[in-house]
This record gives sequence, structure tokens and C-alpha cells, in this order.
Amino acid sequence: MRRRPHALLAPALPLAAMVACYAPALSRGFTSEDFLLIRYLGQHPPWEQGASLFGPWLGIAGIQFFRPVSTLLFALEIAAFGTFARGYLAVHLLVHALAILLVWAIARQLARPLGATIAGLSGAAAALLFALYPLHPNAVVFVASFATLYGGLFALLAFFAYLRYRQESGGKARAFWLLALAAFVLALGSYEAAAVVPVWLVAHDHLVLPSGTRPHRQRIRGWLPFAALLGAYLLLRRHLFGQVVGGYEATRQRLLAPQAASLLRDALLSIQRLHLPRFDAAPSLGTAALALALMTLAPMALFASVPSTRAAARPWLLGWVVMVTAMAPFAFQPVVPASGRYWYIAAAGAALGLAFLAAAIASALPRGGWVVGWLVVAAFTVPWALNLSAQVRHCRAAADLAGAVRVSLLRLPAVSGPRFVTGYPSFLTDAGGVPLAQVFHYGLRDAVTPPFHRPALDIVMLPPLSGNELTPVLRGAPLAAVAAWDPTRSAWRSPDLPPDALPELVTQPDRATPPMGELRLRVSPVAGARFRLLLAAPINGAVFDLQQAPSPQGVLRVPLPLDFLRTNDRLYGSPVYWWVEERDAGGQLIACSRMRLLRRRAWMPGPRDQKRSLSPIE
Repeated sequence: MRRRPHALLAPALPLAAMVACYAPALSRGFTSEDFLLIRYLGQHPPWEQGASLFGPWLGIAGIQFFRPVSTLLFALEIAAFGTFARGYLAVHLLVHALAILLVWAIARQLARPLGATIAGLSGAAAALLFALYPLHPNAVVFVASFATLYGGLFALLAFFAYLRYRQESGGKARAFWLLALAAFVLALGSYEAAAVVPVWLVAHDHLVLPSGTRPHRQRIRGWLPFAALLGAYLLLRRHLFGQVVGGYEATRQRLLAPQAASLLRDALLSIQRLHLPRFDAAPSLGTAALALALMTLAPMALFASVPSTRAAARPWLLGWVVMVTAMAPFAFQPVVPASGRYWYIAAAGAALGLAFLAAAIASALPRGGWVVGWLVVAAFTVPWALNLSAQVRHCRAAADLAGAVRVSLLRLPAVSGPRFVTGYPSFLTDAGGVPLAQVFHYGLRDAVTPPFHRPALDIVMLPPLSGNELTPVLRGAPLAAVAAWDPTRSAWRSPDLPPDALPELVTQPDRATPPMGELRLRVSPVAGARFRLLLAAPINGAVFDLQQAPSPQGVLRVPLPLDFLRTNDRLYGSPVYWWVEERDAGGQLIACSRMRLLRRRAWMPGPRDQKRSLSPIE
């Protein structure tokens, strides 16, 4: 049956709105991890190292990502576009457009029992809400968020194909079921958060499908293979990483040892912020609880009191299931615009829930109901569209700032050794300090090396330091070049270096060689003193608080951050520098060691060692 021309306007309008909002980003350059990943995967394409696709992401076990599918797809982008930023942006906008179409199709499938008019409103509203969601630029425009985009696309495809499977019969149903299973495999191989898809299928079969369609026992056969596949995936993760739950360490700890009160608080705040993404005020738990009550109790009262709306209740509830479960892998932590990619899939659930709420309101009013329904949608889409346009501008401003940082660094006079840099902007922030978009959270060194620049500059990242905090660098490498970013001039400058007046913490003599993975220093601790290990490395500068107090003999044991060191070694294979600070109870710096080169043999066994000679630092 030929679709009527006006019916094509339903998916076309959300796509047009998305293109209009994202158009300013097409001239945006790279930022942060964009440089790192394009450099690394360009030098180490996965098809030349096939075994790496079936292990930890980029061969880095400490990060606990398994993303062979999305990594391969992104590597193909790199092979096609190289350093041409617009190519990546065009592809990612296309992937986002396909996701918008899938949200439209999912809503249409769920709304079929509601009639053609309401189904049309539900599909168009869900697609429009998802297209204009204001935190999506972090997933769509930030090139390094490719895993979120591809994983989200495949997860939505699996859900849509499963819905079609439940609405078809015979060979067509089997084909859609196989498509759903294949898409779920691709989703798991792209993005860890796709593991929640089987929950959507179970919720659909046992909450949404009419009770007379088939017995619940028969419905299990549809989703059970997806649950089995998820179990096999979790066993694979255990084999690769030694544990089932992975990702970032802080999130993993929150999931493995959850605190009910903290999770509930974060869930309430996240649900409120997901629907009302404002960051100009601290979120209130009471306001969030009230908002949640209104968003749930009011629709349920409508469904209970108006019979004509009850058909929309189940798909509305399914939207909430999608939203809440999609936030669960991130322990329900509230996000900011610079981490909005974590809510990419959850926003699809919110869009479905709001769309079916609007459809229910429309069906409750015999005359002009569709107008009221669209007014409900407009109450979200209008402020979301304005917010989205602002976030796209922020992403472009962050890329302009990253370009200024890079160009200014290239204009500095050449030096024979490494150049240590500090104070570079990690994020573009608003007046309240909320991170809006990545600038150089990572990737500054990559931005001035091939393929982005030849010859490569030898850049080592320091933590944010100033004043006498730079004393360890002066002690370890008195002739080293140090540059600090000056945000007022948008240029690099030589920092004001203090006189070497701090007491020095000295390393333990060779006769007391510490065990591998540990350093030892001789200290004279002050009452209440705290110690910190600082690292300067090509990947980033890092600071680690030391929890252990010195021994009665004044020996401080310093455990090394092995995950950080292994990640830097994998991505750069370059040296790391270290020193230790001693601060008093008020945080005042009172002593420090000198910066030294950290030899690889100090933390990893094997014959390999850094071949570089840096005698002034060693």
C-alpha cells in the first residue's frame, strides 16, 4: 500500500528541525579525545590488528570497555576522512537522523491500537522530542562519542525489529526476530549501556501486549534468547576483565556496592534534569521528588478516570521503562552538557513517555484534542530547541578554543627537549563552572603530532600548577621549557617561576629498593600533613592523594596508579614523570620532591624499558 504524501511529513519535520539546529556545528573542528582517537586508530587500524577487536577496547584492560563494532566503524571513518572534521560530523548527523526515524517508527508501532490519528501524533511527537533534546550535541557533535551513537542506533533498531516481530506472523515475523537479535549483537559490541535492551523486550511482552494475544509462557520464547545472549556477553566481560560490571571505575563501584539512599536521590534528580535540563541552579531533592510525583501520578490519574486514554497507558509506561533502565548503567548519576551522551538512549524513553502522554490528553478531548496534545509537546520542544541551539553554539565555541590552544602552541619557539604545559582548558564552562563541552580533557599532545601536524612536538602534560607548585619541575629539569595557558590573552606564556625555597623530599637509597609498583621517599612529616603523587605524562597530568601515612622512620610508601600508567603506555609508549608534594592540614604546600623520570621497569615486569635519555631529570 502506497503511503500518502502528507504522512511522510511526520518524520520529515523532526529531521528538518534537527538539521536546522545542528547546521552551525558542521564547520566545527576537533576537540579533546577526537585528536587522540583519530591519531591512535589511524596508526593502529583494527583490521591490521584483528585480535585487538576481540579484547579490551584499544587493548586497555583498565578502562573495561568492549567495543569491537563501534571501534571498527569509527576506524572506517578515520580511513575515509582522516583529519577532515566535516566528514565525521556529516556521518554522525546521519546516524542521529536514523535514530530519530527509529524513535518515530517505534512510537508508531506502539500506537497502532490507538488509531491512525493518535498514532500519527505519537510518532511525530516522539521523533520531534528526541530530535530536539538539548543534551544530544555531546553525542552527535563530539566525534569521540561514536560508541554512544552507534550503540544507541543498534539498540533502537533491535527494539523496533522486535516490535515488528510481535506484530507479524510466519516468515516475516521470523525475519524481524532475526534482525532484532543481530541488531542486539551489534549494540552490545558497540556500547555497554545496550545491555538493558532485553529488559525493554520483557516489559513490552508482559506489560504492553494485550493479555489475550498469547499466554505469557509463550511470550517468553521471544525474548529468552536475548537474555541468554546477554548472559554470554557478561561471561565474556568476566573473561576479559575479571568481572561482569565494567566501565569507569567510579561508576563500577557505585553499581557493585550501591547505597540505596544515594541511588534514589540521583535517580530523582536525573529524571527531573532529563526532562528539564537546566544547570543554572543547584538541583533540589524536594523539587525533584515533586516533579516526579506530578509526572507519574497525574498521567495515572488521567488513565484511570478517562477510559479513552487507557490504551496509551501501557506504551507510556514502556517509555518510562526505557528511560529508567537506560540511566541504570551509569548509576543514575546526573549529567552536565559535556557528559550528555550518557542520556542519549534515556532521552528516547523520555520522548516516548511524553509523546504518549500527549496522545492520551488528545484522546481524552473529543474536539480539538490534537491541538491540546501538540501544545503539551510544544511545552517541551520549544525550550528544548532553544537550549539545543545554545549547546550547539557551545560545542562550536569549544572547538574554536581548542583550535586557538593548538595554534598558539605551534607558534612557540622550538626546544630541543620536551615542553611541559599546564593550565590548558579541559572544558568550556559557563559562569557557574558547569562543563559545557570538551576542549582538551585529553588529546593536546595528539593535536600537534601526525596526522595533525608534522613534525611532531614533544609535549608533556602537567596537572594544573602555578607558583611554587612548579618547583619540582625546576628541580628535576632546570633547563626544561614550561608553558602555561593564559585564558585572558588566549595564548601560551612562560609562567612566573618561584625561587627554589621549599624543603626537598628525597628518594629512598638504593639498598632499600621498593617492590615493583611502589616508590619510597624519606620525609619529615608535619602533624596533619597530607601527601600527593603527581604525574606528568603525554596522556594527561594527574594527581593522586596518598592515604598511607609515613612510617615511624620517616619512609613514605607511594603506590603507583597502574591503570593510568598502562593506559599511557598503550596509547603513547612514552615516559612518565613523577614527584610528591607534602601539604599541611590547611592545604599549604610545605615540601616536595624533584620531578623524575618513571622507568617502565618500576611498575611493569619485562625487558622493555624507555630508551630515552633524560639525565637532567633522572
